[in-house]
Amino acid sequence: MSEPTGWHYHVCDGQFVFILSGWVDLVFENGDEVRLGEGDSIYIPGGLRHNETATSKTFELLEVTVPANMGTTSCEPPAGMAS
Repeated sequence: MSEPTGWHYHVCDGQFVFILSGWVDLVFENGDEVRLGEGDSIYIPGGLRHNETATSKTFELLEVTVPANMGTTSCEPPAGMAS
């Protein structure tokens, strides 16, 4: 990924992400920042604003969403947070 995804949220009940290889940096609307690496996983509730800010050059993930047909909506960053 050469650019951050930008702030967004998913229209779904939730998504489970498992990192197969590489790493990803995520920031969430509450200010939490996390780097997930190979073997790490995370559950992101639907509607939670977040931004993928960086990834390793090679990066693979497995993503499971409920329901399977989810939407993604771009949004403004939370108050006081960078774009």
